[in-house]
Amino acid sequence: MSSLLAGEKEWAGAISHYRQALRYQAFDNRPKDYIHLGRLYLKKAEIEEAEENFFKALDLSRSKEKDLERLYRIYKNEGYMEELYRFYQHVSRRFILSYRMDILLARSLIDLKRYYKAQQSLIDLNQKEPTAEAYYWLARIAQAEKDWDSMELAIQKATVLEPKNSHYHLIFSRLLKQIKKLERAEKEADLAIKHSAKPSPWLFNHRAWIRWAKKNYMGTARDWRLASGHKLL
Repeated sequence: MSSLLAGEKEWAGAISHYRQALRYQAFDNRPKDYIHLGRLYLKKAEIEEAEENFFKALDLSRSKEKDLERLYRIYKNEGYMEELYRFYQHVSRRFILSYRMDILLARSLIDLKRYYKAQQSLIDLNQKEPTAEAYYWLARIAQAEKDWDSMELAIQKATVLEPKNSHYHLIFSRLLKQIKKLERAEKEADLAIKHSAKPSPWLFNHRAWIRWAKKNYMGTARDWRLASGHKLL
């Protein structure tokens, strides 16, 4: 009944029925149940009630950071980024978590375009223990601010700390191509392809355009044939 009412955007009724369902076998309630109820409260713009249920979920959770990722997506999809940032601040005071919490906090700040504060949070994190993901998000901030020198340094550090991450190599390669460092751009494209579990046609297409800019037309043709074989063209 709750699902039917939610489908009709009758949030009050959906909440009432779901709460009633949770009362029947309260001992058997799981984190996902409280996350769902909290999401219904967000739909109804009842933020405090949503947070109360999200905290119940986290108290029960055996994988808090995974559930926090899920909550990040829920808040973002519902357009409550300010509320998300505040919620994460409360979470950080209530639970002992890994660096993932700091990453999520920084991502919420990036979504709010509070780049300086997000940057400081990530820098502080890297001073404690450098991580590839923190440098990746620093690169994304620099990209948003069109600070290509800072972006180059940050994404390069990400590839050093996590050398088998295809996505980081691709981001680095795209930047290098943009700033006309074509030799290094091609090498990073090579690494992006090498470390991709299943290289996409777009990776070969990206490297083809680098080779085209270098006037390596035979290499360009090979990459476009590979891309074509992956049904890009």
